[in-house]
Amino acid sequence: MPRIEGENNIISTRNIVDIDVLTSNISYSGASSPANIPINSNIVLAAGENLTAGDLGTIKDNLIYKATNLLSDLKAPLGIILATVLIDAQATLITTGIVNIATTLTPNDKVYLRAGSPNTNQTILDVVSGTENLVIEVGKALTVNSFIIDIKEKIKIF
Repeated sequence: MPRIEGENNIISTRNIVDIDVLTSNISYSGASSPANIPINSNIVLAAGENLTAGDLGTIKDNLIYKATNLLSDLKAPLGIILATVLIDAQATLITTGIVNIATTLTPNDKVYLRAGSPNTNQTILDVVSGTENLVIEVGKALTVNSFIIDIKEKIKIF
């Protein structure tokens, strides 16, 4: 990484991904392409555990895992898992753009990371539990089965 004078050049190496695993999906399967919607970007890495299509995922130790909203897990979401795969198989994480999921959504409402499977939900966390203690907005529903990925900063609620 080139050094830029006058800037703080501290970076974390924990979740660096080789640029060769990044891909782009330039097709949009909707009836018409909405304006100002980013093209889907994907990261392909080995799965660190069994993964389910439509779950929010993250990268830890250069492997893809299911994201959680439990602060101690250090597994904040980076995108949506494209297909169901077993541990060690190649997994694809969609990090930007529009994604289709099996869960029924209310268009124009926010989508949050929640415990469970799938781990997306439109009900905001309001009570801390042993498996959830963060509010993480991950996007906004466009249709009953799709939302645009827009992951926001996490907010601790305990």
